Amino acid sequence: MERLGYRVLLAETGKEGVELAKTFDGQIDLALLDIKLPDMDGGSLYPLIMEARPDMKVIACSGYSIDGPAQAILDAGAEGFIQKPFSIATFSEKLKEVLDGK
Repeated sequence: MERLGYRVLLAETGKEGVELAKTFDGQIDLALLDIKLPDMDGGSLYPLIMEARPDMKVIACSGYSIDGPAQAILDAGAEGFIQKPFSIATFSEKLKEVLDGK
């Protein structure tokens, strides 16, 4: 994301993600939410970060298909999904699509 010109805040665990969402003093436009994190799954994390940042957009990502946990996060309100591995071009298109609301 930095290579594409975005400012990045990194959380390596779900707990760090929740804390960052709650305490960061500034706007967070988008979260790239992995389905599998060291301490929790993305489906459990999604409502917690959205409670803290209801206007934030979310792209779920996974090495697995969209079926299953990723679809549940989309059904809960996430704006997009991208399957790993992905190219920087594909990622850039998905970011633009979600941030522009298309």
